[in-house]
Amino acid sequence: MIDSVIFDCDGTLLDSMPAWHALQERFAQKAGIALNPMQLVRLNANTLPETAAFFHRECGLGGSVEEVLNDAHQILLSEYRNNVLARSGAVELARRLSGDGVKLAVASSSPVDFLQAGLERAGIFDLFDVVASAEGEGRTKSDPQFSVSVAFRLGANPANSWCVDDSAYALGAMAQAGFMTLGIYDSDNAGTEEDLREAADSFINGFEELDYECFVRGWKRESVAIR
Repeated sequence: MIDSVIFDCDGTLLDSMPAWHALQERFAQKAGIALNPMQLVRLNANTLPETAAFFHRECGLGGSVEEVLNDAHQILLSEYRNNVLARSGAVELARRLSGDGVKLAVASSSPVDFLQAGLERAGIFDLFDVVASAEGEGRTKSDPQFSVSVAFRLGANPANSWCVDDSAYALGAMAQAGFMTLGIYDSDNAGTEEDLREAADSFINGFEELDYECFVRGWKRESVAIR
């Protein structure tokens, strides 16, 4: 049986990416620009401070990066507290894994207060042994050592642990660190189905496709998806 599962949060456990996309569109309109597809892909991988820096330094928004960052933080925190919902099947999966003794963690680019607010709203925050923010650790999710540090805090072996993410770049880093990887589709900005299938050991469109018994046994390469 697997040791642990490390979940991404935005676009994986929580359907929160629409809130981020709405913020980006709001800031782009205020700056008088239209975001191109390459910028949208770039923003998808950014931490919140990186997003604020992009809109201030490259788009001329606000009087300082700090001003833009504070505005963005307040807007998004309100969304996590009041509007963001869990993805279909995420709550049930987390509860089942926890009940079966699998250690759980969240590894995200978002600030910890966003993660806590969203997971508490979904009723699953207390199921997670570790809730980690790459931003808070001065890393990015493209750094394989970020997921390794989360596994260390869990007391888990990467080779016997799943990482679940909707971003192809993050799955690539987790694979480099020795984890089993499961890609879950959310949007093409994070990763197309083709990108996710290439980056991960297995792929699902949503948690309703997950074969739980195969997943907890650690089967890889397509076999954890119900056929």
